[in-house]
Amino acid sequence: MAALSIQLPFPVFTDSDGQPVEGGYVWIGQANQDPRLYPVNVYFDKNLTIPAGQPLRTVGGYIVHNGSPAQLFIDGIDYSILVQNRKGIDIYSFPSGTGVSPNSSAITYLPAGTGAVARTVQGKLREVVSVKDFGAVGDGVTNDTAAIQAAIDAGKPYSPFTGTGRLIYFPPGRYKVTTIDMTDCHGVHLVGAGPNATELFTNGTNQVIKAVGSSAMPLNKAGIKDMTIRGGGSTNTNAHGVDLRWANTCYLENLVFHGCRHAVNLSHQWQTYLTNLSIHGAGDDLNYIGVFMDATDAAYSDNAVIANGVFVQGTSGYGFRIINGQGSKFVNCEAGGSPMINGWYVGDPPVGTFECLWMHFVNCLGDSTIGPCWLFRKGAATKLGQIQLTNCWAGNGDYGFYLDGVTNSVIANALAVGHAKSGILLHQCAYNVVSSCVLVDNNENASASVGDIQLQAGMYNKIVDCHSSPLPGGKSLLETLGTNSNTITDNTFFRGATIIGANTLVYRNQGFKTEQSGSAQISPNSTSVVVPHALGITPSVDNIRITPRDNMGSATKFWVSAADATSFTLNVNTAPGATITFGWSIDLVRFV
Repeated sequence: MAALSIQLPFPVFTDSDGQPVEGGYVWIGQANQDPRLYPVNVYFDKNLTIPAGQPLRTVGGYIVHNGSPAQLFIDGIDYSILVQNRKGIDIYSFPSGTGVSPNSSAITYLPAGTGAVARTVQGKLREVVSVKDFGAVGDGVTNDTAAIQAAIDAGKPYSPFTGTGRLIYFPPGRYKVTTIDMTDCHGVHLVGAGPNATELFTNGTNQVIKAVGSSAMPLNKAGIKDMTIRGGGSTNTNAHGVDLRWANTCYLENLVFHGCRHAVNLSHQWQTYLTNLSIHGAGDDLNYIGVFMDATDAAYSDNAVIANGVFVQGTSGYGFRIINGQGSKFVNCEAGGSPMINGWYVGDPPVGTFECLWMHFVNCLGDSTIGPCWLFRKGAATKLGQIQLTNCWAGNGDYGFYLDGVTNSVIANALAVGHAKSGILLHQCAYNVVSSCVLVDNNENASASVGDIQLQAGMYNKIVDCHSSPLPGGKSLLETLGTNSNTITDNTFFRGATIIGANTLVYRNQGFKTEQSGSAQISPNSTSVVVPHALGITPSVDNIRITPRDNMGSATKFWVSAADATSFTLNVNTAPGATITFGWSIDLVRFV
């Protein structure tokens, strides 16, 4: 039960004995002045259209208009008042009274704190525009598109440079919309009461929020924060959560996404901030792609975002699909969970004509995916490279880190755990460094053709200071498909290595031999013998040292040929006529 204070609807003027003044006189004037000499205009209505002549007369203590008690209004707040009885004798007066204005523009608001200055209530309230000021309901049933759009459009035109934007507040509620259009809304900030309190949703096939600039004028310094955005279904092609294109220093912050084709759809970005985004859901709330970064063009090749704390879980497609992320930085982000195909899928545009460079990934995770947790593929791009991954994780996928056609990039301090195939695979890659990585329990398929670190058809890659302990079946490191001229140094390989590159440099590794020695004999009537060395690495013939231990008989020359990962052939120029014993040694460190 709540108590309610009853307020008198009309002013009552009383005599000195407390009885209502009958036939009295009331004068209202300027503050701190005699109201009889300095009267102000008085009205019977708040619109100030019905004048009340002075002195005002009382009937039963009330001021009366058209036979009924009336309220009084002035154009201002402060005033003086004089009340007299019917004989003109003063009852009381106030040199400076304060009324209650029906208009907030005339009500003073004084903030707390030293140095605070008085403002009008209207000015204070207009600091923030609420969508409910324009008729939005937020009941989950009413389509609030027109009301929300009116709240946004009321401040147009918004200058991209002079700070004419505004904050538009969405009080707690579920706001049903078709599409909210933020075109040319520079500096406009859509702010909810928090993801658990404010929700924008659509049942249609379009974007929930469309914020699109142009090449001539990108959308500048706009933002969306503190709400849940629910799309029209992951199978609807355009049912994106936020469609942000051609944007400069905009932001998305503290948002939750459900049921979107692309929760965040981006292209042509410059320094757009993605902070604390949660993209997840099942059933109707399933998303197809968490963050989609589209191809750009020669006129605007950058697509740079700064993402921190973006969490994508269990999409039906990809966590992050980055066709072009040139200039982007991702920190403390993660993607994974069934039925996701790839946590991170970078490059591989549908058409070429552009390069994708300069991406940084720090403390990021890809986990529990159908395909590779991390997939970087050049595809039709002119170049994919100059990428750095630091302190990143890949777990429980088909592959951990799968790089295809990548150049001049670094994977450092990464951890790859529990993959069906390789922890790290470099295919047709060149000039990359894999450093200080730990690979554990990979090659769950127990395939002899799989290397925990696998180098295919590339060159000039460096594997240094890595630790590999895959499951039985394959190798810790495997060169295949003609790869060559790599550097393999200071690693620990618990399952050994197979090196095929004649110019690959191999030294100071634990877990497989780079040195071997022994003896071989050529019989009296032979000119060659196949000598097994069992290093699992193909040495250069220049790194096989041969020393005759006997007189060579009729032979005058010897040489080595046909070296591979398991043996080499020792030759003489003619049958010696007697058995010759040779000593041999291989030292792969000599590759350096």
